[in-house]
Amino acid sequence: MHHLGVVHRTVDRADPAAVEALSRFGVATVHEAMGRLGLMRPYMRPVYEGAKLCGTAVTALLQPGDNWMLHVAAEQVREG
Repeated sequence: MHHLGVVHRTVDRADPAAVEALSRFGVATVHEAMGRLGLMRPYMRPVYEGAKLCGTAVTALLQPGDNWMLHVAAEQVREG
């Protein structure tokens, strides 16, 4: 069951050493190592060429036409 409007303010962060180690590999390599889980659709592209990021994902469930929770989720993002 999905609970709209619920904010989890304590997000378990990945181990910084693991993030650093994984940041050296490409997306396809990590995807394969994870048993082919979690890969986004091919039409998802960086906003600009060469963009890279690696770390803990913070997700949000949004109602159609309402982006408020996107802003709330963005406030939960931290380094790493």
